[in-house]
Amino acid sequence: MYVGNDTALTLHEVKHGGQNARGEYNIGTGQGYGVNDEVAAYKAQYSFDGKFIYNSHNIKDQGNILNQTLFKSGIFPTTTISNISSVNANMVNDIGVSAQSPRIPGFIGVIPLYPPEGIPDQQFNSN
Repeated sequence: MYVGNDTALTLHEVKHGGQNARGEYNIGTGQGYGVNDEVAAYKAQYSFDGKFIYNSHNIKDQGNILNQTLFKSGIFPTTTISNISSVNANMVNDIGVSAQSPRIPGFIGVIPLYPPEGIPDQQFNSN
């Protein structure tokens, strides 16, 4: 896990380390891992900064010309969480990461970060 000099992200990842050490889930297989593990980790991250900023994969009209231009320039509209009670399963499932679009050559869009590859939606969201 690379976190650089980001203390808040370090707290997020340390939370996962503790979850794994306590046997709450298996980091190698993903067994027992789910959205509530991420909620707890994002709350730890939020607690350091007092906010959490992310890119939503649910941005409306990702296919419009303006958003395509912004995305190609590396500009992604952000969502800011400024209340810890907003750090919940819906927020976690809204987090996106930039990715190439398979349908539009050269277009970079935002896709869901969760659930991680190999973990079905139902399993991830049942925790």
